[in-house]
Amino acid sequence: MGTIIKTTTVTLFLCLLLFPIVFSTPNERLIRIGLKKIKIDRNNRLAGEALKASIRKYGLHENLGEPEDIDIVALKNYLDAQYFGEIGKRADIQYGTGAISGFFSEDHVTVGELVVKHQEFIESTREPGITFLVAKFDGGEVVFGGMDPKHYKGEHTYVPVTHKGYWQFDMGDVLIGDQTTGLCAGGCSAIVDSGTSLLTGPTAIIAQVNHAIGASGVMAVVWAQNQLKLNQTQERILEYLNQLCERLPSPMGESVVDCDGLSSMPSVSFTIGGKIFELTPEQYVLEVGEGEVAQCISVFAALDVPPPRGPLWILGDVFMGQFHTVFDHGNLQVGFAEAA
Repeated sequence: MGTIIKTTTVTLFLCLLLFPIVFSTPNERLIRIGLKKIKIDRNNRLAGEALKASIRKYGLHENLGEPEDIDIVALKNYLDAQYFGEIGKRADIQYGTGAISGFFSEDHVTVGELVVKHQEFIESTREPGITFLVAKFDGGEVVFGGMDPKHYKGEHTYVPVTHKGYWQFDMGDVLIGDQTTGLCAGGCSAIVDSGTSLLTGPTAIIAQVNHAIGASGVMAVVWAQNQLKLNQTQERILEYLNQLCERLPSPMGESVVDCDGLSSMPSVSFTIGGKIFELTPEQYVLEVGEGEVAQCISVFAALDVPPPRGPLWILGDVFMGQFHTVFDHGNLQVGFAEAA
C-alpha cells in the first residue's frame, strides 16, 4: 500500500477545507468569517470525519462531485505535523480454481511501442491455494493493435458482444458428432476467456455432453485404481462406493474417459455466428500423468454461473488453442478462425 505523508502543506490544505475561507470579491468588498479552532483528537480518525462533515456543510461536493463518488481517505495525525493514510482500493477476485487479493493501481503501460496512459490494474499481494504455486502459465501469443496472418487460416467469423462486462456473445446449438443436441437450440450465452483452462458450462448440460462422449466421474476411477485383494463383503462395499461416487460431482467438475477409446469417441461442436467450430476427441481430452497411472480428463467441466451473469458457457484455453480469437474492442465483437 502506498502511504501519503504531508507536513505543513497538508495542514494548510486541511485548514482551508475544514474552516470557512476569507476571500475578496472583484469590488474589494470584504467578507469576514470568524475562525474556530477544533481540538484534534489523536485517538480517532477525526481528520477524515471532519473532511466528510465539511463536504456536507459547505457544499464542497459541488466542485468535487457527488458525495457517493468521493473516496474519503481517513488520515492519522502525528504531533500536529504529519497526516498520513492508506490510498489503495482493495481488490478481490475469486476464480474457479483459486483466488487473489490485492489493490488497484494506475500507471502508464507500455506494450511494444504502444503506450496506454492511466491504465488501472490490480497488484496481487495474496494468492492462496496451490493453483498459482504449481501452475505454469506459458505458451501462445497476444497481439495488440492488429492480427498476425501467420496465426490463423481462412476468414474470421465475428459475433457482437452482448455484455460489456465480459467478452460475452450468443452461441448456437451444441452438436455431438454431426447430430444436434438441442441443448442450446434456444440460444446460450458464452464468453471466451484465456483465464479458464477448460471449457465449462451449466451442470445439467455438461453432464449430458460427458455422458454422450462416455465420460464418468473422477472419484469412481480413483476407487477402482486403488482396489486391493478384498473379501466378498469388502468388494460389495467398494462397488457401492463406486456407484455413489459416480453420482457425485467431481471436486473441480471434471470427468474422465478411457484413454484407449479416443478413436471411437465423437467430435463435439459449437455453433457460433452460424458457423460450426469442431473439437475432436484428441482436442477435448487431456492426458494427465504417464504410463499405468495416466488418466484422460474431459475438458468439459461443470460450472454454474448464477443469474444475472449466468447461466454461461466459458470457452477457455482448450477452445482458444484451436481457434484464433480476436477481441475487437473498437467494434465490440469477437472473432474466431482456425488456428494455424
